[in-house]
Amino acid sequence: MKAMKKMLAAALAAAIAVTCVLPAYAADPSDTTGSKKPTNSVEQPAKTTETGLKPVVSTSSDGTAKIDEIKGAKKKTSVTAPKKVTVNGVKYTVTEITKDAFAKCGKMKDLTIPSTVKTLAKGALNGTSKLTKLTLKGKPEVKKGALKGAENLKKITLTNTVTFKKGAFKGLDTKKMTIKINRNMSAKKFKAYKKELRAAGFKGKIKKA
Repeated sequence: MKAMKKMLAAALAAAIAVTCVLPAYAADPSDTTGSKKPTNSVEQPAKTTETGLKPVVSTSSDGTAKIDEIKGAKKKTSVTAPKKVTVNGVKYTVTEITKDAFAKCGKMKDLTIPSTVKTLAKGALNGTSKLTKLTLKGKPEVKKGALKGAENLKKITLTNTVTFKKGAFKGLDTKKMTIKINRNMSAKKFKAYKKELRAAGFKGKIKKA
């Protein structure tokens, strides 16, 4: 009889433990993806964004994604890269723009990169020969050769101190370009930042706006 009671008690404890553990992930209030977890992938289509863009992305299990290609923007003259993309019901934060990402945006003249993006890879603007205006809203690192291909780029607007690596402006005639920096930057920081931009190869106008 005592053995039977012990068995019943053990079974009840196991059932309670399973009941508590199983819904733990889905019940997490900070989880916006339900029971689906972020996974690693190489170049797969994401759900069409609110602006009509159809990104092809590489995702990571840490919840971030790289934009490898933008579709659905052949006729768009103004493009804003998404902060978030959804793949198989899971939302990912866009943190990198990779090589040839905007190569199919043939008519694009104005491009905005959101604050979530941390890296513009080499060749990120390949094929954007009609681009004249670029806005960077975060603090991304612009790699060597990242802007090559945007030979008609005239204005870059920055909301923060973006890091332009040496050679980032390779292939561009920067003497005809203007970089606009947040007007709230102190005079000391502005002077130091101008020096950084010159070291990266920029020879055009640098001003607060």
